[in-house]
Amino acid sequence: MTEIVATSLLRFISEKLASKAIAEFAMQIGIDKELRKLERTLSTIQDVLEDAEARQVKEKALRSWLSQLKELAYDADDVLDEFSFKAAKLKKANMKEKVRNLLCLPKNIAFQRKIALRVKEINERLDEIAEVRSKFHLKEGVFRSFKLERSITSEETGSFIKESEVYGREVDKEKIVEFLMNTSVGDDIGVIGIVGLGGLGKTTLAGLVYNDERVCGHFQKRMWVCVSEEFELKRLVRLIIESATGSEFSPMNMDAMQRSLINQLQEKRFLLVLDDVWSESHEKWDSLRALLTVGAKGSKVIVTTRNEHVASIMGTISPYRLSNLSFDDCWLLFERRAFGNEVERNPDFVAIGKEIVKKCGGVPLAAKALGGLLRFKRTESEWLAIKDNELWKLASDENYEVLPALKLSYDHLSSCLKQCFAYCSIFPKDFNINTTTLVKLWGAEGFLEPSAGHIHWEQIGLQCVEELQARSLFQVNMIEQGGVITQVKMHDLVHDLAQSVAGIECSIVDDLTQRYPSQNSRYVSFICNQKPLSATLELLRDAKKLRTLYLDYRRNVDRETEQSVQEVLHVISSDINLLRALHLQSYPLKALPHTFKKLRHLRYLDLSSTPLEIFPQCINTLHSLQTLNLCNSEIKSIPDSIGDLHNLCTLKISHCFNLTSLPGSIGRLNCLRELDCSRTKINSLPESVCTLSNLHTLGLEDCFFIHELPHNLSNMKSLVNLNIHGCINLTCMPMNLRKLKQLRTLPIFIPGGKNNCTLKELGSLKLEGILQLKNLQNVRCVEEAKAAQLSEKHNIRRCT
Repeated sequence: MTEIVATSLLRFISEKLASKAIAEFAMQIGIDKELRKLERTLSTIQDVLEDAEARQVKEKALRSWLSQLKELAYDADDVLDEFSFKAAKLKKANMKEKVRNLLCLPKNIAFQRKIALRVKEINERLDEIAEVRSKFHLKEGVFRSFKLERSITSEETGSFIKESEVYGREVDKEKIVEFLMNTSVGDDIGVIGIVGLGGLGKTTLAGLVYNDERVCGHFQKRMWVCVSEEFELKRLVRLIIESATGSEFSPMNMDAMQRSLINQLQEKRFLLVLDDVWSESHEKWDSLRALLTVGAKGSKVIVTTRNEHVASIMGTISPYRLSNLSFDDCWLLFERRAFGNEVERNPDFVAIGKEIVKKCGGVPLAAKALGGLLRFKRTESEWLAIKDNELWKLASDENYEVLPALKLSYDHLSSCLKQCFAYCSIFPKDFNINTTTLVKLWGAEGFLEPSAGHIHWEQIGLQCVEELQARSLFQVNMIEQGGVITQVKMHDLVHDLAQSVAGIECSIVDDLTQRYPSQNSRYVSFICNQKPLSATLELLRDAKKLRTLYLDYRRNVDRETEQSVQEVLHVISSDINLLRALHLQSYPLKALPHTFKKLRHLRYLDLSSTPLEIFPQCINTLHSLQTLNLCNSEIKSIPDSIGDLHNLCTLKISHCFNLTSLPGSIGRLNCLRELDCSRTKINSLPESVCTLSNLHTLGLEDCFFIHELPHNLSNMKSLVNLNIHGCINLTCMPMNLRKLKQLRTLPIFIPGGKNNCTLKELGSLKLEGILQLKNLQNVRCVEEAKAAQLSEKHNIRRCT
């Protein structure tokens, strides 16, 4: 089931090729024609890529072609990254004459030859790939419907359900029936959406409700329609009429069909089930809904869907999220399928079966499918093979229907979301995924497509998280005040799906289960449990193509030697220096080797909770770095060279208790959006911080040593969150805070003081959350207090 998704990567490369800096530098070193050729060929391939990705499910040769294309795209991206780095380095020279002189240096002449040869080689390989393309007869710019090219087609559902074979849905059934029987919800038609993961039992629940005696007696008409992907009005009207009449309806013009439907429903209280809805079109639903309004008061519609957006669009009440079955109910389902009517059951099989049921994670389809798979397997070894295997590896068994059913949700994702989803297979099962970290990892890998509205890639990433959650592929684990999802998990079966579609590109290396990566793996997490780091070291030496290395360090620090710690760091920086993302949280490093400067492709670096004390000056060679996390480390100072990281968006240094100051060069970080200095011993911020015009969040929570904020803070026009909660020694506020039109979070305001600020500064600000007003004795009159307009700030939860 492995699928090759290359669209996002090719788009990312095309954006680089179109950049002005690369174009100018290419002209200076004489390879502009080769790069233009590369750009043109990629463009022609991109035109047919959507068609190719859709058809690969059924055409293995096409999947192989896509695999070759993606392999080349990775190489092209690496070359262009090197090229960008050199271009940025020489750009500092400013004057063209000086650039020419630099280009004449022997090491730069060697670079030019090397890069020219690599670009030429990539063009030659791409020409071969482009030539093969013609034999597949790919169509340009054609959006292929999911219905045509899926690996499995969904069967049409019906309303009949054998209630004796359903377990654990009594409470859910009663809640839906209660909604249906309620006639006091207004004159409009009532719609409830049942939402949940594929295979969770949404159709089964709708069938139970549909056939309930109370429901049958309450509604004059009951109709069941399996919608599936094609939400086409004429088709749905015909199917509703056929369900209402119980006979086949001959197609006629739309007007006649509408009149026929109205005749069936006019002044009758009806129940309509629209099963398996995928369309998110408001217009299509509004057109159908208008025809349904002719029914009597109390008419209801049940919609089953995997997508919360669909349920919200169609529903008149909040979506009903279907929960997982309990273990006991899952066991009853499994037991019925696996053992049938056998009275005597092998106790060993029962024990193994209960372990297998745990893998189902409360999904009834999985319990039934695995039970059916084992029905005629009579040896203990066959049962143990199912228990000990990853479920995604069963996908090739034609009797195992779970992953193909779940894959429908994957098939409906955009290329961007497919790549983001598959990437999540690097996290172990039951792993709590921090969404902020996840978005930054996605961004580092170039998965996030730019928006026409110039929305920053981090915002696009958060939208992707919400989209995957709405489609039941993420489970929400934690939500912040304001509804922002901060932590998610993947159901075990969804994780199996992610592993299945990702294939060897994504791997989890676990020294307990002895899972190892392929040499062609690109995104890997290493789980360090028991084995010494030397074992990890051997695996790393062969992983030269890695772009993400997520080290999940769980060992006792005392068991590591300084030498082994440094050896691993040296291998990372010397042998796998194509990394875009490196996560070393809690790793017992005290210093970074000088070879770290070789990680010039790096965009994400997490060194949080490490004993790192000194950060090297050579950090400025990491010119592509977007995220730097040093939280809770032993770092004592930030080098002045950090100001050269012109792509840095996030700098986290909270809980660095040895840190007392920031370098003035921080003001040169023009792309910086988040600066978190919370719980440090910093006693003042450099005035240069006020030049950070793109900064959204400035974290200074519990910075006890800060007495005042930079004087020109009002220049930070993009500032949204100024977290100064717990700054107990703050004595005054900077002037002109009212100019910060985007400001939403300001936990403390102090009138008076050195700058003689007044409450009027708060008047035009649209603040949210908590606001503490201190030193109110400095408020001079009632008019000044009124000017704060606190009574109009409805989003402030508490003001003290």
